[in-house]
Amino acid sequence: MAPEIPERYTTTGARMSLARRFGLPYDPVSQDWEWEVADPSRFEEYLEAYVSGTLDEDERFSLMEMLIQCVENLNLRPVESSPQWHSVASLLLAQAGLHASSIRSWSCLDDRDLEDCFRVSEPMRAIWQVIRQADAQPRDTTDHG
Repeated sequence: MAPEIPERYTTTGARMSLARRFGLPYDPVSQDWEWEVADPSRFEEYLEAYVSGTLDEDERFSLMEMLIQCVENLNLRPVESSPQWHSVASLLLAQAGLHASSIRSWSCLDDRDLEDCFRVSEPMRAIWQVIRQADAQPRDTTDHG
C-alpha cells in the first residue's frame, strides 16, 4: 500500500508574495485567502505565473489553490471539458508530489455523494487515482549505468 499523503498548507510568505505580484488584497487573518481572491477572469495570468519558473514551491502551492478555485468558480459542467481544467490537471499530474494534499482535499474522498462536493471533485478523483496507482507501482532500483 502506498504511504499516506502528508498535509501541506499555504504559507504567509507565499500569500504575501502572490498578493504583491498580482495586486491582490491581503488580510493576514484570512483563513481561505487563495479561495477568496481567486478570480476566473485572471486565470490565464495566474497560469502564466505558475509555469514561468519564477515561483518557489510555496508560491506554486498557493497559486495552484487559486487556479483550482478559479475552475470551480467558472461553474462549468462538465468541468473536464474546459481548457482551464485541462491546464490545471496537467500541472497537477506533472507536480503531483507538490500538490498531492490539494488533490486529495479537492477530491472529497470522504464524501460518497459527489452532489455534496465541489464541481472539480469528480475529475480530481480521477487524478487522485492516477497518482495513487503511480505511487503503488514498484520502482526499478537497479543501476542501469
